Amino acid sequence: MSSERILASLREADACAQRLDKTGWNQHLNAARKAIDAFESNGEDVRTLRGEHLLVSAFQQRTNLDAYLHTLEEAAALIGGQSVVLPLRCPMFQGFYSAFSVVNEEPGYAARNADLLDRSEELFFQMTSGGRGTATSYRAQMAFYRGNFDQARILGLQALDEARANNQELVALCAAEILANTSKHLQDVSLWRFARESIRTCADNEAASNACRKLAQVLDCTLDLSVGLLPDAPAWLREGDFGTVPAEWGFQEVEGTVPAPIVHVALLARVQYLLYRSRRTMALSALGVMSDVYGQRSVVLDAYDGFFSANAYHYLGDVSREQTALRKGVEAVGPDGLWVIAAEFADLFGDLLYDEVARFDPTSVAEVRRIGEGYWKKLRLMREDVLVQAPGRLTNREHQVAKLAVQGKTNAEIAGTLHISVRTVRYHLENIYHKCHVSRRAQLADVLRSANMETAAWARESRS
Repeated sequence: MSSERILASLREADACAQRLDKTGWNQHLNAARKAIDAFESNGEDVRTLRGEHLLVSAFQQRTNLDAYLHTLEEAAALIGGQSVVLPLRCPMFQGFYSAFSVVNEEPGYAARNADLLDRSEELFFQMTSGGRGTATSYRAQMAFYRGNFDQARILGLQALDEARANNQELVALCAAEILANTSKHLQDVSLWRFARESIRTCADNEAASNACRKLAQVLDCTLDLSVGLLPDAPAWLREGDFGTVPAEWGFQEVEGTVPAPIVHVALLARVQYLLYRSRRTMALSALGVMSDVYGQRSVVLDAYDGFFSANAYHYLGDVSREQTALRKGVEAVGPDGLWVIAAEFADLFGDLLYDEVARFDPTSVAEVRRIGEGYWKKLRLMREDVLVQAPGRLTNREHQVAKLAVQGKTNAEIAGTLHISVRTVRYHLENIYHKCHVSRRAQLADVLRSANMETAAWARESRS
């Protein structure tokens, strides 16, 4: 095998890694290694080839930053410059959107991982001119989960800029999600709108990768759910059919409904949706699928597994299991001080949660109270702001259709009045419902009535 064939084999191995095809990854990587060994036995200088091999093999250490950094250090020393295997300015974790989930399988290492990730990003940039924004996004996530919301906003905006400038689509989405979540605690509606617009722009961008667009759609649903919205859920969320099956590296795509690297995000969204719809037993089943079938693990996922399970058991009246699940959630976030995840459930669990926090670390109870008390009220206020602002995004034609719809006109009557087809009326109504977060005309009248706009008068008339 020539050196060019070796490099081609390494490129194929990297492509397999991004598809989570472990078999193909191993085959191409092993073939390249054997060829490199043969070259070396013939007296050839194989330093650069071994460096490229190490760089591609680093993918398997993505959840162990010590090993990942060590491999990158060895690869950088051997390559001595730019890699010719990985694409120029390629994303650092490529198919993985959240560095925080990727590198935090076990609790207690968040701060240390931030330092390791800084160094890893520098080495990755040295070899690919890519990866910028990953470490900043990680620190933004850590600041948010620790309740440092002003810092999370600053770092989130910085990470978003860095990721966009360095072709890190998925990292940019991660930063936008953190900004949206931060805005709820700061009650910063303008930040919420900015973050949501960033996510929705990606969802509608046909030039973006499929994984990026789908992740944006998943995050859009998740954020709506977080403030009590989403009356018209997409099929994958309602039915839980992600188009994937379990595989050696977690799962693989079958139909591509939800790209494999973001299935864990979709699973959490489905759990939230089921809880939102009061389908608690189904929510518990979905949580079991996440851990037992798909084998997803990280500090964040384990925490939400615990708190969402406790939510379901709370309403099912199973106090014992509720307490056990709460303890699991607290033990996941406690070692790293990621108390925001726990605090967001404080209004639901009250003293039961505070007792579990006190059992783990009495000094953290005050912090959980500070973050959590009144959080659900903040969400209600955010929801009202979102609903009131929604009509302002309607086009002139959508305003016309909405006005006639809440007056009780049928689709055919609206079509006749506006001289458009019934199909076009349906199209406009779908857009109106989506923008206003409603699913029927009576709800639309309520939304428009609450908005300070010209339509308020006729919205009131339609309800009288």
